[in-house]
Amino acid sequence: MKSRQELRDAIYSEFKNTLDSTNELVRIAGEMMTEISKQGGVNVNSTNYKKAAAVLFSEAFSRFLAVKLLCEDAMSDMSLIMLRSQLNLFFIFYWILSKRRESRAKRYLGWHWKTLRERINQNPSVFPSDIRIEARLQYRSVRHLLTYKVWKKSKGAFKWKIAKVSL
Repeated sequence: MKSRQELRDAIYSEFKNTLDSTNELVRIAGEMMTEISKQGGVNVNSTNYKKAAAVLFSEAFSRFLAVKLLCEDAMSDMSLIMLRSQLNLFFIFYWILSKRRESRAKRYLGWHWKTLRERINQNPSVFPSDIRIEARLQYRSVRHLLTYKVWKKSKGAFKWKIAKVSL
């Protein structure tokens, strides 16, 4: 049985042209991500669909890198799962741009911050403090899209309940 490095070398020699162009895409996308980071993310005054496009781009880029690494390690089953996940992002982006783009983008961003907040709550030590703070602030700004208030007689106060929402 071949070692992992021998397998990588065999894959690279067979798919050299494809992998070289993929590396070029990674380089270009990396430059785009660096530029977004330098600017401090997307302009706060941008439209919702531009913010959603930036979020979708960063997620698609990370999944693209994962697919590339998994293919290099000959883990095609896992790479196909990641590729399917990436295709879902493209469908979401198409859905946002097809009709009522501002309201759909706003719903997507709300859903994004909600799921990020849930991941942070499950394992907060994995996320840096600035990401945790940003996720909390962003979730508060979109919470009204995802929750509703219920009056609790026993406590004499309102309580937020999470609505069952979908995109």
